[in-house]
Amino acid sequence: MTKITNPKQRRDTSHHSLPQVLASRQNVTFHVGPSLSQSSVLHVFYSDLSNKSTTYFVKQQDIHIMSGQFTLELLSNSLYTITTTNRGAKGSYPDPPPLEPFPLPYQDNFDSYLVHGQPPKYLSDMTGSFEVYKNGSGGSQVLRQMVPSKAYGWCDNPYPVSILGDYHLFVNYTIQVDALIESEGGCAAVGARVQATQACSNMNQVGYWLNVCTPGTWYVTERDTVIGAGKSSIIATGKWITLTLQVDGSTVVASVSQEPLFKGTYSAYTNGYAAIGTKWNYAQFD
Repeated sequence: MTKITNPKQRRDTSHHSLPQVLASRQNVTFHVGPSLSQSSVLHVFYSDLSNKSTTYFVKQQDIHIMSGQFTLELLSNSLYTITTTNRGAKGSYPDPPPLEPFPLPYQDNFDSYLVHGQPPKYLSDMTGSFEVYKNGSGGSQVLRQMVPSKAYGWCDNPYPVSILGDYHLFVNYTIQVDALIESEGGCAAVGARVQATQACSNMNQVGYWLNVCTPGTWYVTERDTVIGAGKSSIIATGKWITLTLQVDGSTVVASVSQEPLFKGTYSAYTNGYAAIGTKWNYAQFD
């Protein structure tokens, strides 16, 4: 962060600060090199950067290069664009679409994306990297968690997680995803009512999560407390399984490939994001 100090105050030498600068209208002469000296006309556009200004990229009178130099009058709090091209113009854009709730029901098989490694729409990675990936099975595409070891992340999460949905409006819903864990000892997870904590810290623990790990173990957490755990032969390395987590009022229900795993009554969280996650391992989602 750049700090602008008051010159009347004693300068704080413990920070790298910039002194206050009082700018005023002035004429500035520019000397140009041989490549520009052949262009006799320069086109100028002006933008006013003062507070509440609406003057941006306004065409000014052309200026001429004479004897390898030109002079331009500069106003304070202003930005000038100078170009040799004659096609410059202020851009235009349509109004943004009106605000709408997240579209439900929502589903995505990731086959519509054209670029390998592209992040899918709506999902927002907090830690790790979830990218569209060709899994080599009939040319179909999946979403793959691509970071196998812990790195510096955007949030202070212990494991990779990607969220989607409307934090306030996602109350009672079901998240279902097909998952494939690529390595023994790896994990995949789905989360519901995941909280938008301050500084987005530890989202893996804040909410309700169904975690499955190979070989054959599962557990459900509320915040950092395990509220259910067990084993299932359905959960295996290299095998597609379906993870389902449902929250309805105070009821939390979890299953794997239609095998019921857990049902309980918990009321710590009433709304929040849907999410997917892993440990530090490769895993695919579809």
